[in-house]
Amino acid sequence: MKSADSWPPVAGKWFNRNVFGFGLTSLLGDICHEMATAVLPQFMQSIGSSAAALGFIEGVADAFVQLR
Repeated sequence: MKSADSWPPVAGKWFNRNVFGFGLTSLLGDICHEMATAVLPQFMQSIGSSAAALGFIEGVADAFVQLR
């Protein structure tokens, strides 16, 4: 007797709504991250800071991540 979940999987059955949902979530997350990264230098200038300050902030953040 064969089970409902036969191995190997049937071609085309792997792309279900869960795979689509994870892919869409990943795509939207990447888009949001890239958009925020693109406008960050302009935002830093608008609050009176410089690109060097952004580099310092990134360096401090990387240092704290390495300490974990």
